[in-house]
Amino acid sequence: MAAQDQYKRNINMTESNTHKSVFDEKENVKSENAHDMEKTEKNAVSGTPKLSDRRVMVVDDDPMILKLITRVLMIMKIESQAFIDPCDALKIFEKSPVPLVLTDLDMPGMNGIELLIKVKAISPSSKVVIITGYGDEMQKEKAFANGVTEFIDKPLQMATLKTLVASILDE
Repeated sequence: MAAQDQYKRNINMTESNTHKSVFDEKENVKSENAHDMEKTEKNAVSGTPKLSDRRVMVVDDDPMILKLITRVLMIMKIESQAFIDPCDALKIFEKSPVPLVLTDLDMPGMNGIELLIKVKAISPSSKVVIITGYGDEMQKEKAFANGVTEFIDKPLQMATLKTLVASILDE
């Protein structure tokens, strides 16, 4: 049980100008480049991410999936924040919306569709991709009715994820 509690902490990841990964278990992302963080905070004031913003929030209760996705994003030179707890992710999103949220569907505390609805209420321009191993047609229909950008089934293909993320952020 203690190991599970350990995984409940946020794992935030960001990339500095030298492309060195920094994992930080605190609520806020630390950056070696304070100027970049200032720009991010200024963009968040409006509640709408800038079009050129290439930040992604990843939410999944499986730490292995989080690590895999954040590594792919790091390779793509995309800043990401990873959260095991969707409620913690939403608190950070409220303060600093991102252009793209990648979320699992089935999570304790709040499911991916509930997170989608709350994200869209805060920042209608943000895109949300739901990734699941247990999706059914009714859940897909509900997700699309609430503005999901894409609904992807597991097992997750990294090439598909890379293509999808790049096309969403480059829109």
